Amino acid sequence: MDDAHEGPAAGRAHSRSGTRETILSTATRLIQESGVRALTLDKVAAACGIAPSALTHHFASKDELLTALIARRDEVQEARTVTRDMPGREVLRAWVGLSAHNVQDRHMVELFAMVSVAAGAEDHPAHDFFAARYVALTEMLEGSFAQVKESGGLRDGVDPGVAAQQIVALTDGLQVQWMLDPSVDMPAILRAHLDDQLVDPLGR
Repeated sequence: MDDAHEGPAAGRAHSRSGTRETILSTATRLIQESGVRALTLDKVAAACGIAPSALTHHFASKDELLTALIARRDEVQEARTVTRDMPGREVLRAWVGLSAHNVQDRHMVELFAMVSVAAGAEDHPAHDFFAARYVALTEMLEGSFAQVKESGGLRDGVDPGVAAQQIVALTDGLQVQWMLDPSVDMPAILRAHLDDQLVDPLGR
């Protein structure tokens, strides 16, 4: 196909993608500076140097923007720590590592906690995202636990499916406790929980 014919459409798509990324990056920075409650669409638009109507073309509401920010954070963290070829035991170690990383970004943890609770309402923009997210996470972790079990690395009586749900629930609960009391050592508690399920300690 003629490149000149593809050019304008491809350029517009790139421009839309670039604007969306600018909005997400700017909103992340504003949250890290002032917290999620202080964020408004008008503030994001002003910081991006675009009209509010241009921002709402990409994100019709603050809830939609916050949902996109969480999805973007998940993509970045997964790309940083987890690969498809990673052994199950290494996936579990990476999970603990993510909690250590999250300690460095309190405002994004607050964002996740706030939106995940609100997403319990079926009409919330993040409802379907979080429902799918928890299914994907538990399936991935169940597979990792199953792989460890196949190699004889799980203690007797530990069910991979139950263990996957436990570690996800423990992680979310620890984040809430940590926001109330920063002395809560999330990585250490997660590691201790996993060590209780593994034949050999996970280690650091």
